[in-house]
Amino acid sequence: MKVKPCRLQVVIHDPMVYPDIDARAFVIKPGFETFASVRLIKTKSLPEPYEGAYCKEGADRKLKYFPNYGRAACMSECFADFLISRCGCIHLSVIRKNLTA
Repeated sequence: MKVKPCRLQVVIHDPMVYPDIDARAFVIKPGFETFASVRLIKTKSLPEPYEGAYCKEGADRKLKYFPNYGRAACMSECFADFLISRCGCIHLSVIRKNLTA
């Protein structure tokens, strides 16, 4: 019988922004003391047409699959659109408002 490890993943995020668990979560293991510090980081990017300006924090852009804009939501939506264009499928972990999009 294989024993699964017991752990808790924690991600602290703005409640109006899609949580990027893969990139931002940290793990808490039972039986250990865990400390976490929190700080606010704001990034200001150059405006378009500069490379990488599409999915940036603070952009005022409407997304198709997410009610609120955030860099993680934008990146997830771009990845979802790429998958749909390449194979017509999407991973279940991608949150979508409209399954026919």
